[in-house]
This record gives sequence, C-alpha cells and structure tokens, in this order.
Amino acid sequence: EDREAWEAQAGVRLGSGDALLLRTGRWAHRVAVGPSREMSGWDASVMPFLAERDIALLGAESVHEAPDSVPGLGFNPIHRFAIVSRGMNLLDNLDLEAVAETAARLNRWEFMLVIAPLRVPGGTGSPVNPLAIF
Repeated sequence: EDREAWEAQAGVRLGSGDALLLRTGRWAHRVAVGPSREMSGWDASVMPFLAERDIALLGAESVHEAPDSVPGLGFNPIHRFAIVSRGMNLLDNLDLEAVAETAARLNRWEFMLVIAPLRVPGGTGSPVNPLAIF
C-alpha cells in the first residue's frame, strides 16, 4: 500500500527495467546519533511487487533487509530473491541524501541512473559511484 501511495503522490509508476532506491535516513541518523547497528530496509513482503513490476535494480541506504522482516525466511531474503531468483543487481549502503534533496527541489522523482562498476574478473561485487542525471 505504501508503494502505491507513493506512486500516486509522485505521479510515477514503476515498471519493467526500472531501478528502485530506498532512502531510509540512515546517514542523517548517523550524523545525529553517531555510528549504530540500527538499520531499516525492505520488508520481505516487497518481493511479489518487485517481480510483478519487473524491477531491474534495487538500491538502499542499508544492506536491503529490514531486521526480522519475515520470520522463517532465513538470512537475507531480499538478497536471495533478487540475485538468485531474479538476476537483479543490488546497490548496498548508498548515500541518497543529495539525490533526495535534488528530487524534492525539482519535484521530480524520475531520473537517469548511471552506474559503472569496476571490472573484477570472477568478482561478486564492486565499488561504484552512481550518478543521478535529472
């Protein structure tokens, strides 16, 4: 329900090939209270939505999973679903403050996202510097 309400408010409909980024306020919280292990993220109930809308890339300010989002699903259900079941790339630990400020100032919630990972033969991850182009 929250996702659909956001789409209506923003005038955006997420669809096939889109990237979906989750800003939780993690970095502002860290500035306010210091380093912490407290983290929020996606609830595992988002998985059918991601599949139905054919989302291509998922990013968050956290490691994606909300703590204990669905008991019984085991460790890292979003990672397992996205990577194994959907073949999606994930962007962990993003800092979305600047893009959120720009989007709010422009009242524009869609933008081109450019990401160039390092070539790491046989690697499973890479540091990246995502660019949002409005």
